[in-house]
Amino acid sequence: MTYTKRCKKASIFIVLFLPLLIIASMFNGAIAGEGHDLAGIWAIHFQGVEEGCGDVTKNGAKSGPYTVEITQDDNVLYGMFVDHKTTNIMIGKITGNSLKMDVSGIVSKECNVKTTMKGDISNTNQIKGTYTGGDVNCGTCKWKGSFVVNIEK
Repeated sequence: MTYTKRCKKASIFIVLFLPLLIIASMFNGAIAGEGHDLAGIWAIHFQGVEEGCGDVTKNGAKSGPYTVEITQDDNVLYGMFVDHKTTNIMIGKITGNSLKMDVSGIVSKECNVKTTMKGDISNTNQIKGTYTGGDVNCGTCKWKGSFVVNIEK
């Protein structure tokens, strides 16, 4: 094969496949959550309702804020905070411009709670969304509502 033929084949490859590779890499970045640095101090403001709780004082409107330090490894987020006597472990994943965060709380060795937060990343300093959750193995308490996270870098 002559030098000219090799150059023509290389040119065809560049013209046809390079744009596809660029588009694929951009799409892959959006799926992985590239570009969203959400690590920092989160001020989480909940606005919601609890119902069905055995302790009647827990029923009714609930709000935050909670302050949590969040770390990030690629598109996975980690954090921990204590709410009254409940230690809460947060693990979330960024997909595109969305966040899904699971919050698992340990009330006692017999009682766990779980909350799922789903939100839209409006910019690298704020997330807005909804949450649902409840007792896992120790009662009938359920909660739901909306949240806003403001991130301080």
